[in-house]
Amino acid sequence: MGAHASVPEIKREKLSCFICTWNLGNEAPEPLDWIPKGHFDMYVIGVQESCYTPKGHEGEKHDDVKAEYHWQQRLDDCFGEEYECLAYQTLSPRTDKTYKTETSFKDAVVKGEAKSSGIRLAVYVSKRLRTKEFQIEHEVLFQTCGRLNGASGNKGGVAINLNINGARISFVNCHLNAHMQELPRRNEDYDQISRYLHRTDDLFGERKRKLEESGDLTFVVEVENRHDAVFWFGDLNYRLQPLDDLDLRKEMHDIVCKEIDRQNWEGLMDFDQLKKQQKLGLVLAGFEEEEIRFPPTFKFARDPSSRAAKSGQERDVYVSKRVPSYCDRILYRANEGATITCTDYTYNGDVTSSDHRPVMASFELNVPMVSSLKRHTLAKPRALRLELSNLILRTEASHNPANDTDTPVTITIYHRHANTRINTNACAKPKRVWDGPFVLESSTKLDTVLLYPVLFLIRDRSKKEADQHCLGEGMLSLLDLTSRPFKTEVYQGGKPYGLLAGQVEFSFV
Repeated sequence: MGAHASVPEIKREKLSCFICTWNLGNEAPEPLDWIPKGHFDMYVIGVQESCYTPKGHEGEKHDDVKAEYHWQQRLDDCFGEEYECLAYQTLSPRTDKTYKTETSFKDAVVKGEAKSSGIRLAVYVSKRLRTKEFQIEHEVLFQTCGRLNGASGNKGGVAINLNINGARISFVNCHLNAHMQELPRRNEDYDQISRYLHRTDDLFGERKRKLEESGDLTFVVEVENRHDAVFWFGDLNYRLQPLDDLDLRKEMHDIVCKEIDRQNWEGLMDFDQLKKQQKLGLVLAGFEEEEIRFPPTFKFARDPSSRAAKSGQERDVYVSKRVPSYCDRILYRANEGATITCTDYTYNGDVTSSDHRPVMASFELNVPMVSSLKRHTLAKPRALRLELSNLILRTEASHNPANDTDTPVTITIYHRHANTRINTNACAKPKRVWDGPFVLESSTKLDTVLLYPVLFLIRDRSKKEADQHCLGEGMLSLLDLTSRPFKTEVYQGGKPYGLLAGQVEFSFV
C-alpha cells in the first residue's frame, strides 16, 4: 500500500433488517399492529395486488391515488416517529399502445382510467441510520413483465438499492406469473426482471441504453451482481406439485393437505417448484432461503364462514380448486465481503383479509463500510492503483449448466471512477486464463472510489461486436484494500455462468 499512505478507516458494521412480503389480494389491509416494531435498523415492506378501495369508500369508483395514500398512511402509522421512510416506490408502467409516457399514465390514474400494478415497496430506517455517521444514497428501479393487463399489468418487480457508506444492499419485490402450469413463464418473468430492472425516471429504458453506450456500466450490471447483499422476495407464485400430471388437481390438493395436517414441512419442500428450479440453476442462482417451518401461505378461502374458528377445523380452509403452495417467499444472497444471517422466518396466520398470508423474515447483516468519521485521512490527493493478475474463469458444468466452455470470451474490467476500462483478449479454453497484469488507476477522492466495486463482464466474442452479449457478471469490493487472492461467482439473468478467480494488488502512485 506504500509506507506513507493512509486510507479512510474501513470497519465492519452490523445491521438488523425486517422484511415482510404480502399479497393483499386487492382488499383493504388490516392494521399493521402485528409487525414487531422498534427492534430493527431497517424495515422493508413489499406488497402485491394492492389496488383496493379503502374502507369507508366502498361503492365508490376505484381510485388508485386513494389506495396509494391509504397504504402509505398505514405504514407511517405503523412505524411512527422513530423511523423515517427512506424510499417508497410503486411499479410504474413500461409502455403500451395507449400510454406513451409516464406522465400520461399518471394523468390516467388520477382520472380513474388506469390502475398501477399494485406492486409497492417501502424502506423505513431507524434514527440511528440517519445520523451523520451514516451517509445513505438510494435508487429505485422497476420492470414490468410484458403481459400487460390494461395499462401496466400486475406482474413485474420494483427494487430499492441502498449505498450505506459503501455497503451496497438491494431489495427486490416482485410478482411473477400465476398458476401451476405456468412454470416456464415464471422463470421468464424472473429472468426479465433480473436483466432489465431500470430506473423509474427512465420509462422506456433509454437512460440505461445511453449509459451503456457512453461506457458507464455501473447501473447496467444486474442488481444481484453489483451489491454486497441482495434480498429477493414477493409473490413468486411457485407451486407445490406432488404429481407430474397437472390434470390431477384434486389428488394433488389432498396430498398436500395431508402433509400440512402432519406438519411435514420438510416433506412439502420435495414438491416445491422453486427449490427444483434453483437446483437446476434456472432461477435465483446463489440465493439462499431459511428452512420453512410453517404452512403454505396460499390460497385461503376468503369467506369468513369457512374460517377454522367457525368450521371446527384445526387449520384455515384452503380453496379446493388450488393446490396449497408457498407462493410468498423471501430469499437472500451475500456477495464477497458480506454475511447475512436469517434469525427468523415465519408467517402470520391471523391476518385474514387476503387469500394470502404475510410472510416475514428477520436478518442480521455484517458488511464492511467506510467510516464517515475518518473520511479524509490522506494528506494530499494520490491515485489509487489496482493491479489484477492470474485471472482464471472456470465454466465447468458445476458452475455452468449449459457447459459453455468453447465460446471465446473476453472480460471487461470496469470501475466507475477509473481512468479507463480494460477489455482482455479473447480466450476459448475450458480453463480460460489471462496472465495480466491489468491495471486500473483512479485519481478521484479515495472516499468516493471505495463506494463502488470493480465490475467484471464476461462477453461472447464469437459474434460481431454489435451482436456481442454478456454471458456473466461478477464484482470485487474495494472495501478491503488488502492485496490478496480473490474469487467471485459469475451470474447472468439469475443463472450461474462460472467462477472468476485471480490476484489483486493495491498501491498508491
